[in-house]
Amino acid sequence: MRNVWIMNGLQILLGQPLELTPAVFAYSLLYPYTDNPLDVPETTDADGATKRARNERLARRLRGLPRTPPIDGVDAHEHKVDQLVTMIECQYPRRDFPLVYLGLAAIHRGQCRSLNQHGRQSPYETDILGVSLAKGGSSVLADGCLVAGALSDADAEFCYGYGALLQFLDDLQDVGPDRAASHMTLFPQTAEAWPLDRTTTQLLAFMDGVLDSGRAHFDAPRFAGLFLAIRRNCIHLLVQAVAANRSLFTSDFVRDLEPHSPLPFSAMAKLTRQVEKRHAAIKKVWAKQAVHLDSVWEMLDS
Repeated sequence: MRNVWIMNGLQILLGQPLELTPAVFAYSLLYPYTDNPLDVPETTDADGATKRARNERLARRLRGLPRTPPIDGVDAHEHKVDQLVTMIECQYPRRDFPLVYLGLAAIHRGQCRSLNQHGRQSPYETDILGVSLAKGGSSVLADGCLVAGALSDADAEFCYGYGALLQFLDDLQDVGPDRAASHMTLFPQTAEAWPLDRTTTQLLAFMDGVLDSGRAHFDAPRFAGLFLAIRRNCIHLLVQAVAANRSLFTSDFVRDLEPHSPLPFSAMAKLTRQVEKRHAAIKKVWAKQAVHLDSVWEMLDS
């Protein structure tokens, strides 16, 4: 849903009808269908080989190249991914919209490179910052191409910066789980030795730079409300992340930031725990009733 919201905003900025197109629907499912399996730990060499083979077949699929079928046949997961790519191809023929598929290939490379962030490692050995920039930037760059079919250089620059900003905000929100899983994005890596005050302040400055440049590019008065909503949403995400991880910041930083929160941090933390409990309860109900993404495919096939 977050990705749909982002693409809807880009539709407004890029002069496209505000609608749920086949490309918006397909990419909003294609991203988790391809990214989430990459985060599953590899317990055996066979797991790693299977993951690498899947990634290679998808890379060739996105580039429009012939694929070598898997020895055991295409599984249900790969079949669904193939259906999603086909939905995009129906809206954007490859011959007429090459940038769409360059964008999809770029985010897939970014997803695969993000595996380099798994496991504790030195920033002097792995470009942790560059991996996050490439993954986040190419994600919204692909959004823009899937919304408009093609982008100007200035449009592409904003999309890339906006995507990087959202990736950093997501990394800040996930700093707790990422530390527990030894996933080394910028924030858990910093939190190993220092408070996150300065890094988060730099993120705020980066947010201002991205959104101010975007506002200058999309300078029509009708876009003012949208950029205000984007800025407020980004600030809310950042404040929420600090509230959930107060122990990783100095008390002075937390005290200075709390007035920008709609609720006291203690109340926000309590609400977050309540939401997490309800989410866990809903997942149990879904599991009992066998309600999952397959129901979407059954609906589409009917």
